[in-house]
Amino acid sequence: MSENITGRDSFLVIESLAIAIATFERFPKEERPESNRNDMITLLTAMLGGDKQVASSHIERARDRVRYLDEPEFIDGGNF
Repeated sequence: MSENITGRDSFLVIESLAIAIATFERFPKEERPESNRNDMITLLTAMLGGDKQVASSHIERARDRVRYLDEPEFIDGGNF
């Protein structure tokens, strides 16, 4: 990305990676895209200056968020 479009591009990519990683973890084991997940973790960690603890905390927060996907009001896709 050569241009910062939103003013918070890095934050949005970091958050998106963490949510994707947490979502992949919910897939049945035989359907998990492990190589993609592992590459996403590597990319997330690199975007956070190589700090694995910070990357882990982003993923943990994302896990808390994606658990709401099972709530009835979110099953229909939510309000977009």
